[in-house]
Order: sequence, then structure tokens, then C-alpha cells
Amino acid sequence: MKKILYILLLPLVASCSKVSGFDTPDISSLKNEQAAKARAFQGSTISYTALKAKVGNTFTTYGEDEAFEGYIISSDEGGNFYKKIYVQALDKSGTIGVSIEKKGLFEEYPVGTKVQVRLKGTTVWYSSRYSLLEVGYGHGVTAGGNEKIGHLIPAMYPEVLVATGEKALLSEIATTFTFLRFNKTAQANKLLILDGVYFKSEDVGKTFHTSDNQYNTTYQLTDRAGGSLPFLTSSYAAHIKDHVPAGRLRITGVLTMYGNNPQFYINNISDITTSNQ
Repeated sequence: MKKILYILLLPLVASCSKVSGFDTPDISSLKNEQAAKARAFQGSTISYTALKAKVGNTFTTYGEDEAFEGYIISSDEGGNFYKKIYVQALDKSGTIGVSIEKKGLFEEYPVGTKVQVRLKGTTVWYSSRYSLLEVGYGHGVTAGGNEKIGHLIPAMYPEVLVATGEKALLSEIATTFTFLRFNKTAQANKLLILDGVYFKSEDVGKTFHTSDNQYNTTYQLTDRAGGSLPFLTSSYAAHIKDHVPAGRLRITGVLTMYGNNPQFYINNISDITTSNQ
């Protein structure tokens, strides 16, 4: 009986090996395969609004053959984001987070990539802690005892997160603000461009991350009208030793939430440029 079971499992193991990267397919071939797969999808698409109405704050296995379409707005290249990809709806109505057990996802899914998130068979829930609808597989708890969604394993994620072969410019998928007193809740987990903002003078010249902070270092962005927004840098970010710049800046990043607190993260240090405002 064991021998029969072993033989039956061999094709599955071989398939998983190829998908999970043990055969190390080149990125170009993978993108072509993904684009063909996206075109062949026979299910239906679902809007963010409709999906949000179906998903609650309990973990559920998604049963319908439906896909959410959107653009990748986060990157793990710079270290601020880790094992989670943020996918913003095509109409900017909302964002979902796809949890994946893999590093270096920016090579397969760079910012601006249009994707299908195929939901059937995945675990979904709405995390009130992060104001984020999340997609993964299974669930568990953090070291602090908080519920969390499980990661899609390497053999699964290419079947769930399918690139269509299309890509948008940042200017097309981001929302630009020249002031910081906007509705943070309405912009939660979306890609934003903050133009004409600056760091407080007392923080200019400091490193983006300081050793007295174990996880994140927080500075305040301000504007000419006195608005402010917390700007965070993870201890794992590649730019932790870079210095906080002076002057008016144009900064692109994702406005995440922790409870009721907005937190602005950049993907890379190159997302900070000089503003013409």
C-alpha cells in the first residue's frame, strides 16, 4: 500500500518542485506562462466592494471561482515589506494583501504589475488590526497571541497570484496629495504620492532607522499647512543607514494602518525625490 501511495504522489511532488522554483525557471519564461494563464481564466472577476461585502473578520475558505484584479503596489526589494504583496483595485476602491511564504517577490511581481488574485480554495478574512482584506492559506497566531492569516506556500502562490502581462506607471495607479490633512481611512493601504512634504528640521540628518528602535523608526512628515503623517522605516530596510533629507520632497509609498494609526512606508529609497511644489 505504501508503495502504491508513493507512486501516486510522485507526479504531484514533481509538479510542486517545478512551480516552487527548484528548477529555477527564468523570470521571462515565468511571466509568459503567467500571462497565458491569465488569458485562459474561465471564472469571473469580482470588484473590491463586492469582495469586501463577502469577507468578514473570521477565516473562511473561498468557494467561488472568482478573481480580484488589481495592480501590485508594494515591493519587498527595499525591506519595508516582507512576505506580503499589496494589490490595489483597478479603480483604487481598495487593496488586498496576499500573504506568501517567499522572499524576493519583487522580481516576479514588480510594482505596477497587473495581476489576477484567484480566490477559489484560498483562506480569506478582513483584518481589523490592519484595516486590510487578506488572502492566504490557513491561519494561526503571532508570538503575541494575535490571529494571523497563513502564507501561501511556494507551490501555491503562482496559481493564486497570476500576472496578466500588463504594467502601469506609478502615476497611473497612485493618488497624489499636496497636503497631509486628507482622509487617512479612505486611503488606507493604497499607493500615494505626497508632493511638497518635508521632514521636521530636528530629524534631518539622522539615519532612517536608529538603534534604539527594535522594529520601526518613526519620523513625522509635515506640510506647509501644519498637517502631519507618521513615516516609518523597518529595521530590515535596505536604507536604514541613509540620512533623512532636508527640503520639500515628493515621496511615493503605501499608507498602511495599525489599528487606527496611519503608517506611511516607502518601497525603496528612490521613492524619495525633490519636489517642485
